[in-house]
Amino acid sequence: MQTILRYRQWALVLLLLALGSSQVAQAQRSFYRVYQYEQPLKGWLEATLWTTVVPKSGLDYEHFGEGLTRQGLSAHSLEFEYGLTDQSTFGVYLNAENPNGQGLQISQFQAVYRYRLSRRYEHFINTSFYLGYIVPRRRYDNTQEVEFRTVLEHDFNDFRVVLNPTLSKAIIGEEARFWPTALLDAGLYYRRYFHVQPGVELYNNFGEVGPFSQPHHHQVFPTLDLRGLGFDLNLGIGLPLTPNDDRLTVKALLVYSLGVVRPELLFHRGQRSTSNQ
Repeated sequence: MQTILRYRQWALVLLLLALGSSQVAQAQRSFYRVYQYEQPLKGWLEATLWTTVVPKSGLDYEHFGEGLTRQGLSAHSLEFEYGLTDQSTFGVYLNAENPNGQGLQISQFQAVYRYRLSRRYEHFINTSFYLGYIVPRRRYDNTQEVEFRTVLEHDFNDFRVVLNPTLSKAIIGEEARFWPTALLDAGLYYRRYFHVQPGVELYNNFGEVGPFSQPHHHQVFPTLDLRGLGFDLNLGIGLPLTPNDDRLTVKALLVYSLGVVRPELLFHRGQRSTSNQ
């Protein structure tokens, strides 16, 4: 009898873990971007404003401890990324959410380091790496995550193909006991013209890399890049490929490069040479 009770206890524990894993995997992302090989060069500062709107959704989510619907949600992020060298950058993000007009509240802070192996076209596949650390506000969530992303890119004449295989792992908080989450984002872009570039992006969330079967998330975004005057505007409309996704998502990323910004000049340190100006 004790053996049977012990097996039942283990079965209950495994069932609870499986249910917990499914709940974690059902979390829908709020920001969509396929990272490409381009990044700020040494001394350049790049500012990015992210906006995501969910006009239609049948999904629920938790916002500062309150259960809400994702329909009507708008999410915003402000990012500053600085080129440490021609191959490495450091960036900070500040994320905020506004669920169905209830008021904008800051939800997360994120720090990111990016490194690319070489100059573009020196290898058949342009490769770079992305390491991010996400810290939410305590009232929003108690889980801190590490995200590791690889950027793989190649140009086929006028077409650019980009893959972002990603692993995300909670390291602090209630979800730290779960397995890493596997994602794969991909983009295909037509780059014949500089100012207008159509494309299509695919976002895949395969859930935790573990023994339990979980619902996946797959969304496709027809996109349009508009460039000029130092700005890059990426627009996209997201459509669901599974019942576990928002029914309609609209995203916009506005990027602006501020040119060479040197800290020693910002803080009036060092001397500026004028002999060649």
